[in-house]
Amino acid sequence: MNHRILNKLGLLVWPLGLTKEAHACAVCFGDPNSKMSHGIIAAMYFLLGVIISVLAGIAWTAFRWAKRTKDIETKNLAHPSS
Repeated sequence: MNHRILNKLGLLVWPLGLTKEAHACAVCFGDPNSKMSHGIIAAMYFLLGVIISVLAGIAWTAFRWAKRTKDIETKNLAHPSS
């Protein structure tokens, strides 16, 4: 990206860091001991678990494919077909 664009973007975002108070939504601003807050926290942990499971599955698949490729290449080098 062009440095001028990044500088202008930085100047637009910079005042957001100068605010003295956080602007939370109604749920986050509410009682931390309410059932709704506990439900939202449980939902966030559930979604985090889903995301971690999917990423772990992708990583495991990539690892298995790399291992199979290495095994196939090793077998082809050991017994080249004529």
